Amino acid sequence: MHYQTLKPSAHTPKTSSCRPLGAAEKMFWLCDRVQPIHFTLTAQIQGEFSSEQLKHALMQVQQRHPLLRVGIALDETEQPWFVEEEANIPLRIYGDSQRNTGNEKLKQKFLHRLTGTRHL
Repeated sequence: MHYQTLKPSAHTPKTSSCRPLGAAEKMFWLCDRVQPIHFTLTAQIQGEFSSEQLKHALMQVQQRHPLLRVGIALDETEQPWFVEEEANIPLRIYGDSQRNTGNEKLKQKFLHRLTGTRHL
């Protein structure tokens, strides 16, 4: 397999999220590899706003909190590192009549999903 060295260089900004997992983070990552721990968050929000406003708010939260924009990759020694990814937090909007259907679809997606760590 081909590996890419993930260690930051002298040119890596101090705000970069590229770093090795800490002890507790690595423990949760190892446990997740044996028995995946998937979860979703649902919210009921009242008021008038567009889906674009919600997407923009999620993007701002993701920019403020670095760990919301990382994935995990292995280095050449098989050690896990957090690496920044270009991914947005998924947003699905369901009306009252669709709420149970949406929750069931998410549940089925996670029950059938096989997870693994990608190698760079």
